[in-house]
Amino acid sequence: MKKVLTMFLAVLMIIGILTAMPVAVNAYDSGGFSYNLLANGTYEISEYNGTSTPVTIPSAVNGKPVTQIGDYAFVRQPLTGVVIPSSIKVIGSSAFLECSNLISVTLNNGLEIISDNAFGYCSSLKKITLPSSLKSMGSQGFVKCSSLTYITVPSGVTTMGTGIFSDCIRLSEVEINSPIKQLPTRIFNNCKSLKSFTIPNTVTEIFSMAFLDCVNLSDIIIPNNVETISSSAFENCTSLKEIALPQSLQVIDFNAFKGCNQVTRVLFPEALTRIGKEAFAGCDQLNNVIVPSTVAFIGDKALGYDSLLTKKQDFVISGYENTSAQSYAQLNHIYFENLSVPHWILGDINGDNVVSISDVVTAQKSIAKSISLNNTEKIRADVNKDGYINVKDVVLLQKYLAKIPTGTDIGKAV
Repeated sequence: MKKVLTMFLAVLMIIGILTAMPVAVNAYDSGGFSYNLLANGTYEISEYNGTSTPVTIPSAVNGKPVTQIGDYAFVRQPLTGVVIPSSIKVIGSSAFLECSNLISVTLNNGLEIISDNAFGYCSSLKKITLPSSLKSMGSQGFVKCSSLTYITVPSGVTTMGTGIFSDCIRLSEVEINSPIKQLPTRIFNNCKSLKSFTIPNTVTEIFSMAFLDCVNLSDIIIPNNVETISSSAFENCTSLKEIALPQSLQVIDFNAFKGCNQVTRVLFPEALTRIGKEAFAGCDQLNNVIVPSTVAFIGDKALGYDSLLTKKQDFVISGYENTSAQSYAQLNHIYFENLSVPHWILGDINGDNVVSISDVVTAQKSIAKSISLNNTEKIRADVNKDGYINVKDVVLLQKYLAKIPTGTDIGKAV
């Protein structure tokens, strides 16, 4: 009995000692903010319960820096403005998701990561300046920020997730200075106000649906490093009229330019090897293409089909014997112009096997729109091979007839 009593008293002493010892506090509330102490000895904001709608995030608490804004920390809060100090390195996933009253966000240099959906559905946010310290932007970081009009991505960003600016319907000016190699999936999907964009020179692949439904996009510059345009990348870009494809391009994937119903001209580069299914279906104004011999695969209804996937009666494919272009044309009963054997003379618009003043007159009438040329006549009339028939071609024809050197192949079988 005495031994049991001794053991009991010993246990009580141990409990008393433990009770008297200080306990590490990992959670802390102050000024409407809730904090978690991180393993590195800094604080993360985990929640906001304050009443102020313009909010300035504290840079330190309890003598320790605040370095992170946690996941969902301010979700659906009625904030109108937020100032984020330079101590913050990470903005967590959905941190400001659906803060629909948020108009102003100030980000200071020091921020490195904007996580997935961080500012998603902030429908009142008009402008935000990303700091030069930023390195990573998560998926859908600014999705459906429907009032956002302008943004610049700094050069330090090396990682960009999918759909970052998707459905930003008022976004009209974008500049990406970062050295990314892939333009992310859905990055500008349904950005209806975007009219022009220059893809960074470092990009080698445009991922799927990157510009899907950008209905006002009329000017796109694709750099010479791009090798792949993925599925539906420019689908339903109904304001595009001319597509300047880079010489580096090897693959045009399925639906890539489907529904671009104002496109009149596409020049395929010699490096191209693949044109995917329905890649140019619905390009109703496109009446002829020249397909290089390097193209080994042309998918179903890739060329010569309208928006209803009905074969166009006036479409012409120009290409070479025993190639996929010829096979595709034959399979789809599309007129095929064989470029393998010289059979016409450049500048001989009327097809009488000689370049004469009548060809000059024909070109002039075409420019004045008093006559219409068929596809073969257009190819013969475009003597400088720039894809257009204009006064430059007329001047070159006149020089040829006056025996002045033109630097072209006028008069030669091509």
